[in-house]
Amino acid sequence: MISIIICLLSILYIIFMSLSSVFEIILRLTIIFLSDTIVLGGDILTVGERLRYLRKTKLGYKNCDDFGVRIGLSGSNIRNIETGRINLTDRVVSDICNVFSVNENWLRNGGDDKDIFLELNEDEELAMCTQMLIDSEVDDTIANMIKKFICIYEKLDTDSKKVLMNIADEMINNLKKE
Repeated sequence: MISIIICLLSILYIIFMSLSSVFEIILRLTIIFLSDTIVLGGDILTVGERLRYLRKTKLGYKNCDDFGVRIGLSGSNIRNIETGRINLTDRVVSDICNVFSVNENWLRNGGDDKDIFLELNEDEELAMCTQMLIDSEVDDTIANMIKKFICIYEKLDTDSKKVLMNIADEMINNLKKE
């Protein structure tokens, strides 16, 4: 009887050692895979969580409805993507990347914060910022001030515009020195 127990223990030991090698390989592959995904606060983000992070933190859209309008989706669809109830389609990925100049690889696979947006030239950046101002919420105080400033600026005569441009240039130069 003891020899049977020893034999069974030996078999279990061999199985365990084989499995531990398999588990080690799986663990190594998982670490490699996870090293390519974004980690915020210790949590690994799914594509839906990356979308929520992008929408709220990087683009400043507080609700899904306003964000969804920009890419032709309802707020409930955006919520469902963010929570993982529905998958992010290639069309939606393309729309998000085109409208907001987002790096498709970051959206699909994660990565560092510096990789979220594509490099834009000055005109592209101005167009994106202008569109974000147009789409801003009614209660966004800063956006409303900028909109009012633009409207007032357009009503000024040429000399007044030059004075404002000189003041703005001076302020920008002072900021660059700091």
